[in-house]
Amino acid sequence: MKNVLFLISDLGVGGTERKTINITNTLTARGKKCYLLYLNLPETLRPLVSKEVNIHCLERTVKLDIHCIKNYRNYVNKNKIECVCCMDLYALFNHKLALSGIKNKPRLFVAINTSIIKSLKAKLLMLIYSSLLRRECQVIFGSQLQKKMWTIRYRLDPSFGKMIYNGIDQNYFNSENILQSGEEMKQKYGINKEEIVLGMVARFSPEKAHGHLIMAAKKIVNMGHKIKILLVGSGDEREKIIELVSRLNMPTIDEIIHDMVNDHTHNKKTFRKINF
Repeated sequence: MKNVLFLISDLGVGGTERKTINITNTLTARGKKCYLLYLNLPETLRPLVSKEVNIHCLERTVKLDIHCIKNYRNYVNKNKIECVCCMDLYALFNHKLALSGIKNKPRLFVAINTSIIKSLKAKLLMLIYSSLLRRECQVIFGSQLQKKMWTIRYRLDPSFGKMIYNGIDQNYFNSENILQSGEEMKQKYGINKEEIVLGMVARFSPEKAHGHLIMAAKKIVNMGHKIKILLVGSGDEREKIIELVSRLNMPTIDEIIHDMVNDHTHNKKTFRKINF
């Protein structure tokens, strides 16, 4: 495969978005010609994309944007794309609309990045998405359990599904790259040296299961251990987690707004520090 295109909804801060950028950057460095298209804003992580990657925003303005769909179709034809990887299900929906009725379509892959579908809206959308997953595409799962769940729940052909574990960049996640020591970080956030810190960096949503961490921490405290929890992120479930902490009578919650610098991207993150 020479021309590989990755299609994603946006380049906002998130695990799927970072993974997509890492893959395109790595493939490009290995000599592949990669294209990265995103349907709409935000594009917070765009500065992390290698200058060698062909990147383009399709500027979608409404949920079903005919202009955006036509632009994507023309882009695929013009650049003679041989392979497309849709990094989320809405990207798959737009890809299918754009290339319906075309012969000699690019080979299609779809990455599945979640396991839990809870909301009624999401369940209704899955009636559409699951039918698309059953048509001429290779589905990529992150674990064998996820593959089994989706294959049974949405009646997918097991032969269409491949399992690829998410990788870890050991150059990036390396303790030697951290400028501050653990003791310095504790001092910065008002944590005693002898206290154990449990941290979680993730958006506040059901599949991240922040509540499980909170409940486990409460049991650890009841056993006599001194710990603190540091939650980093934002999301729809944030207030629900705050309510859970309050209901469990955890002593205090401090909110700190801190400027984070991550590579070339500046973001504001909310730290929830739960003191026991």
